[in-house]
Amino acid sequence: MPSIDWRQINWPAIVLNALYVMALTLGMAFLAQIFGLAQWSEFDAALTVAIALIVVWVAYRVATRAGQEPLLHGLLIGILVAAANLLLNYLATGLGVAVVAGFLLQILAGLMGGRMAQRVMEGSSR
Repeated sequence: MPSIDWRQINWPAIVLNALYVMALTLGMAFLAQIFGLAQWSEFDAALTVAIALIVVWVAYRVATRAGQEPLLHGLLIGILVAAANLLLNYLATGLGVAVVAGFLLQILAGLMGGRMAQRVMEGSSR
């Protein structure tokens, strides 16, 4: 297994984009409260899937632009977003199976975005 060069990681991009995803998440939750969508019984599941899709997109974008260690860039974004959402859910409503499943889904979404970027970068270098 090759060693990871931690100096190659673009930490500012990872943190700023994780904050970007969290701002979008909070914005969607706020709009759902305003328009009454939060009372919809499947809203939490729909929001979790929407966050995961946003994480895939952001992780792919950051990992592609970083140029080095795309899988790790995607994974780190997924971990930061998942940890922040886990903390917010714990403080607001407590932990449950759905919250933990969302946590794992967001980590996997970051990993998937990083893997997509890695495959694109490998294809363009041939």
